[in-house]
Amino acid sequence: EEGIMNLPPRRPGKKLVGRFLLLRILFATIVLVVVTVGSVFWVRGLGYTLNEQRSQASNSLTFSAVSVCLSARFESSSSIHPRVLFGNVVMWYSIAPLVIIQFMITYIPGLNELLFSMAPQDLFQWGVVVLGMVVTFLGMEA
Repeated sequence: EEGIMNLPPRRPGKKLVGRFLLLRILFATIVLVVVTVGSVFWVRGLGYTLNEQRSQASNSLTFSAVSVCLSARFESSSSIHPRVLFGNVVMWYSIAPLVIIQFMITYIPGLNELLFSMAPQDLFQWGVVVLGMVVTFLGMEA
Protein backbone atom coordinates (compact mmCIF):
# COMPACT_ATOMS: atom_id res chain seq x y z
CA GLU A 1 0.00 0.00 0.00
CA GLU A 2 1.32 3.42 -0.92
CA GLY A 3 3.03 5.16 1.99
CA ILE A 4 2.70 2.25 4.41
CA MET A 5 6.41 2.30 5.24
CA ASN A 6 6.22 6.00 6.16
CA LEU A 7 3.85 5.33 9.06
CA PRO A 8 5.32 5.32 12.56
CA PRO A 9 5.79 1.90 14.18
CA ARG A 10 3.08 0.40 16.36
CA ARG A 11 3.39 1.68 19.90
CA PRO A 12 4.73 -0.81 22.47
CA GLY A 13 2.00 -2.73 24.24
CA LYS A 14 -0.60 -2.14 21.55
CA LYS A 15 -2.52 -5.27 20.58
CA LEU A 16 -1.24 -6.92 17.44
CA VAL A 17 -4.75 -7.99 16.43
CA GLY A 18 -7.20 -5.17 16.97
CA ARG A 19 -10.99 -5.26 16.87
CA PHE A 20 -11.20 -4.50 13.13
CA LEU A 21 -8.70 -7.21 12.19
CA LEU A 22 -10.35 -9.73 14.51
CA LEU A 23 -13.75 -9.06 12.94
CA ARG A 24 -12.20 -9.36 9.47
CA ILE A 25 -10.64 -12.71 10.39
CA LEU A 26 -13.95 -14.00 11.78
CA PHE A 27 -15.85 -12.79 8.72
CA ALA A 28 -13.30 -14.39 6.36
CA THR A 29 -13.61 -17.67 8.26
CA ILE A 30 -17.39 -17.63 7.94
CA VAL A 31 -17.22 -16.77 4.22
CA LEU A 32 -14.69 -19.56 3.56
CA VAL A 33 -16.83 -22.12 5.39
CA VAL A 34 -20.02 -21.04 3.61
CA VAL A 35 -18.37 -21.06 0.16
CA THR A 36 -16.65 -24.41 0.72
CA VAL A 37 -19.62 -26.24 2.24
CA GLY A 38 -22.03 -24.61 -0.19
CA SER A 39 -19.98 -25.70 -3.20
CA VAL A 40 -19.86 -29.28 -1.92
CA PHE A 41 -23.61 -29.40 -1.35
CA TRP A 42 -24.13 -27.95 -4.83
CA VAL A 43 -22.09 -30.63 -6.60
CA ARG A 44 -23.46 -33.31 -4.27
CA GLY A 45 -26.97 -32.37 -5.37
CA LEU A 46 -25.88 -32.84 -8.98
CA GLY A 47 -24.75 -36.42 -8.32
CA TYR A 48 -20.98 -36.03 -8.12
CA THR A 49 -19.10 -38.83 -6.33
CA LEU A 50 -17.67 -38.47 -2.83
CA ASN A 51 -14.12 -38.16 -4.20
CA GLU A 52 -15.25 -35.43 -6.61
CA GLN A 53 -16.90 -33.65 -3.69
CA ARG A 54 -13.62 -33.83 -1.78
CA SER A 55 -11.84 -32.25 -4.74
CA GLN A 56 -14.50 -29.56 -4.81
CA ALA A 57 -14.01 -28.83 -1.12
CA SER A 58 -10.22 -28.72 -1.37
CA ASN A 59 -10.11 -26.45 -4.41
CA SER A 60 -12.95 -24.19 -3.26
CA LEU A 61 -11.28 -23.65 0.11
CA THR A 62 -7.80 -23.12 -1.31
CA PHE A 63 -8.72 -20.74 -4.12
CA SER A 64 -11.21 -18.81 -1.99
CA ALA A 65 -8.42 -18.36 0.57
CA VAL A 66 -6.37 -16.81 -2.24
CA SER A 67 -9.23 -14.33 -2.71
CA VAL A 68 -9.08 -13.47 0.99
CA CYS A 69 -5.35 -12.83 0.68
CA LEU A 70 -5.84 -10.66 -2.40
CA SER A 71 -8.50 -8.60 -0.65
CA ALA A 72 -6.21 -8.10 2.35
CA ARG A 73 -3.45 -6.47 0.28
CA PHE A 74 -4.55 -2.94 1.18
CA GLU A 75 -5.37 -1.79 4.67
CA SER A 76 -7.40 1.31 3.94
CA SER A 77 -8.26 1.27 0.25
CA SER A 78 -10.30 -1.11 -1.90
CA SER A 79 -8.67 -4.09 -3.55
CA ILE A 80 -11.14 -3.90 -6.43
CA HIS A 81 -8.51 -2.44 -8.72
CA PRO A 82 -5.97 -3.84 -11.22
CA ARG A 83 -3.16 -2.95 -8.80
CA VAL A 84 -4.20 -5.94 -6.66
CA LEU A 85 -3.04 -8.19 -9.51
CA PHE A 86 -0.11 -6.20 -10.86
CA GLY A 87 1.07 -4.07 -7.92
CA ASN A 88 3.20 -6.77 -6.33
CA VAL A 89 4.81 -9.28 -8.68
CA VAL A 90 6.36 -11.19 -5.75
CA MET A 91 2.85 -12.15 -4.61
CA TRP A 92 2.62 -14.44 -7.64
CA TYR A 93 5.67 -16.36 -6.37
CA SER A 94 3.46 -17.46 -3.48
CA ILE A 95 0.30 -18.10 -5.47
CA ALA A 96 1.91 -20.02 -8.38
CA PRO A 97 3.27 -22.93 -6.28
CA LEU A 98 -0.08 -23.15 -4.49
CA VAL A 99 -1.92 -23.45 -7.82
CA ILE A 100 0.57 -26.05 -9.10
CA ILE A 101 0.23 -28.15 -5.94
CA GLN A 102 -3.58 -27.96 -6.09
CA PHE A 103 -3.58 -29.13 -9.70
CA MET A 104 -1.15 -31.91 -8.79
CA ILE A 105 -3.29 -33.27 -5.95
CA THR A 106 -6.39 -32.95 -8.10
CA TYR A 107 -5.14 -34.58 -11.30
CA ILE A 108 -2.11 -36.83 -10.70
CA PRO A 109 -3.34 -40.42 -10.47
CA GLY A 110 -2.31 -42.08 -7.24
CA LEU A 111 -1.62 -38.78 -5.56
CA ASN A 112 -5.23 -37.71 -5.79
CA GLU A 113 -6.90 -41.10 -5.29
CA LEU A 114 -4.66 -42.92 -2.83
CA LEU A 115 -3.28 -40.06 -0.76
CA PHE A 116 -6.15 -37.57 -0.73
CA SER A 117 -9.17 -39.69 -1.77
CA MET A 118 -10.01 -37.10 -4.43
CA ALA A 119 -10.98 -37.32 -8.09
CA PRO A 120 -10.28 -35.01 -11.05
CA GLN A 121 -12.67 -32.08 -11.47
CA ASP A 122 -14.58 -31.19 -14.60
CA LEU A 123 -15.14 -27.70 -16.01
CA PHE A 124 -18.39 -27.19 -14.13
CA GLN A 125 -16.63 -27.80 -10.84
CA TRP A 126 -13.91 -25.31 -11.77
CA GLY A 127 -16.65 -22.83 -12.59
CA VAL A 128 -18.01 -23.32 -9.08
CA VAL A 129 -14.49 -22.73 -7.69
CA VAL A 130 -14.13 -19.49 -9.68
CA LEU A 131 -17.60 -18.37 -8.59
CA GLY A 132 -16.59 -19.06 -4.99
CA MET A 133 -13.44 -16.99 -5.45
CA VAL A 134 -15.44 -14.04 -6.80
CA VAL A 135 -18.05 -14.29 -4.02
CA THR A 136 -15.30 -14.47 -1.40
CA PHE A 137 -13.37 -11.52 -2.85
CA LEU A 138 -16.46 -9.33 -3.16
CA GLY A 139 -17.68 -10.40 0.29
CA MET A 140 -14.37 -9.38 1.83
CA GLU A 141 -14.50 -6.05 0.04
CA ALA A 142 -18.09 -5.27 1.12
